[in-house]
Amino acid sequence: MEKVYRERHQIPFFQCDSHKRLKLSAANAYFAEIAGWAFRKRGLSHEMLWERGFVFLVSKIHIRFFQPVVAYDVVEMHTWEKEIRGAAFVRDFEAVNEKGETLFAATSDWIAVNPLTRKIHRPSEFFGEGNFFQKEIGVEDCKRLRMHEGEPLGELKVLYSHLDANGHLHNATYADLIMDVLPVSYRDRFVTGYEMNYLHEAKEGDLIRFFGLFEENTVMVKGLLQDRECFIAKLTFE
Repeated sequence: MEKVYRERHQIPFFQCDSHKRLKLSAANAYFAEIAGWAFRKRGLSHEMLWERGFVFLVSKIHIRFFQPVVAYDVVEMHTWEKEIRGAAFVRDFEAVNEKGETLFAATSDWIAVNPLTRKIHRPSEFFGEGNFFQKEIGVEDCKRLRMHEGEPLGELKVLYSHLDANGHLHNATYADLIMDVLPVSYRDRFVTGYEMNYLHEAKEGDLIRFFGLFEENTVMVKGLLQDRECFIAKLTFE
């Protein structure tokens, strides 16, 4: 069985920001999407998993950007299952150009939950066989992020257009909301690193309050649903 799943894409204009660079949310969305297609190729479609009481939700992701990716670039996306670590299914990704150079790469932790009860499944309960592969991609393992409340950055309501097929705020859309609340000066800077911990799902109508901690090249952002942490993110800028 093929251990690495590959897809070739030409970056569309609408997935880029005002500098014609691939949006952080779009890079995140590509990884989430090809993870689903990699499972589907193994006969583990979203529909079949749902019927058996399984849905995979990303709990942490760490992305590094080595070169800017701009509109109309041709990129080959790769993904593979790295290992099981505790309750997490670890999956890695990389995106390379036509010369084989790595443009951006990521590692991610996923948990399997019951789609109705949200009860977490142990990895031993998953009926699919592991198809593990190891490769050095230059990205540190996901870690638990912690931050103090920081300064208020505003609040945003979760809208219907933000939802995915699981009925909650899509994991990639968090990056768009974070960029929306950051000071305008950060929009001109190249993001070299993005770490995200998803702590509590947000649904339509929820109000997320954003708080930030700023250093020279690093920003920590926390989102709160009432008094509960929704997410914590760390962005590194060039």
